[in-house]
Amino acid sequence: MRIDLHGLSFESPKLHFVLHSPWRCMEIEHRLFMAVKEATGVEPVDLGPEVRLSITDAKHWKSSLQAMVRVLKGWQEDCPLGTERRHWAWLVEADVNASGYDHLGQPAGIWFIVRTLVERGGPHDGEKPEELDLEGFGVLLDGSKT
Repeated sequence: MRIDLHGLSFESPKLHFVLHSPWRCMEIEHRLFMAVKEATGVEPVDLGPEVRLSITDAKHWKSSLQAMVRVLKGWQEDCPLGTERRHWAWLVEADVNASGYDHLGQPAGIWFIVRTLVERGGPHDGEKPEELDLEGFGVLLDGSKT
């Protein structure tokens, strides 16, 4: 399956949408996960400490990416007018050792995580914007060959 993320292309047999520790996740992370579930029609699997939804079809990826972007743009536009500006971006990260496993001993993969930035006040207030990575929700590009 070919995965395109705003000009970056990847090949993978499977893609996982993961909601880590659902009871501690923020509302936007739940909304992202539910948008993917509705866009794909795939039922998630409850693995105890996380909920995972897996897809193998490129059409499901395209529809889920559109659904996630809609949720994030809605969050961005839902800020108090004139007092706050919101931005978001995809954070792509991975780690692998010489044996092909990540730092947790899992087969290597690439994570897509959303980074948010909230700016409050005016341009001369001198306050630093708040950055927050939505680590409760992530997309795992499976590195396995199966």
